[in-house]
Amino acid sequence: MLQTKLYTGSDFPELLDETSGKFIKLPEKFSLEGFEPSQNPMVPMVHKDYVFTKNLFRDVALFLARPHGHALWLAGPTGSGKTSVITELAGRLNYPVYSITCNSRMEFDDLVGRPMVISKPGEQPSVKFIYGPLARAMKSGGILLLNEVDLCDPAQLSGLNDVLEGRPLTITQNGGEQIQPHPMFRVVVTANSAGNGDETGRIQRDRNGNRDKTGRVQCDCNGNGNQAGRKHYGKCSRVQAHRDPDHRKRDCNGTALRGCEPGRQSGYHGRCPHQ
Repeated sequence: MLQTKLYTGSDFPELLDETSGKFIKLPEKFSLEGFEPSQNPMVPMVHKDYVFTKNLFRDVALFLARPHGHALWLAGPTGSGKTSVITELAGRLNYPVYSITCNSRMEFDDLVGRPMVISKPGEQPSVKFIYGPLARAMKSGGILLLNEVDLCDPAQLSGLNDVLEGRPLTITQNGGEQIQPHPMFRVVVTANSAGNGDETGRIQRDRNGNRDKTGRVQCDCNGNGNQAGRKHYGKCSRVQAHRDPDHRKRDCNGTALRGCEPGRQSGYHGRCPHQ
């Protein structure tokens, strides 16, 4: 079993302040839980020249620390850095990432797993249940990363609601096995829209209410792609601060930020005093 580790400000690179254009250091008292270094192949590779923007780093880190039973929804055009900000931060935390790219034919069983016929030379074929990315992330702890989630039939993702609320995943195809969510289990989805679909119909609209569980945090990306030979930048320019169940936006210590009354739908009002 993977062992957890608390990372502090000195474990992270300087962050780019978009307002001033200057780089700032995280305070040493900043902390974020991850895993001990291991040989787990699901831990993403780190690019040392990747640059995190301050606001994006703050809000993604806040989600990883306190998901409050929700998923993280990052919306923006192709190539805007939605996936890279997750993999770069996860790599620095030694956080396993179980990634899958959604499509219109994807089913929930693709996330859970299926019985497969296993054949080895000299042995009789046997049937073995092969766990999917959702089951693996729930068992050992990790980030389930669903890319292009708005291409998927929203009905196929309704099964995520229960596990996000802390309920076990029941696998009927594996004798009714139940998997309890690991404390470090997180769900992140990336999309080209904010759950409302597009004019072409290629991007599906969520009509089943799943956005209530997978749209609590939204990222608006500016769409500027990385250029060869230049540094990699976390280009998502704005993230709505995470809202807990009473709909108050909070800083990294859980303190309600000023101007964030329950029920307000506006963007981030206030600066985290700890960063």
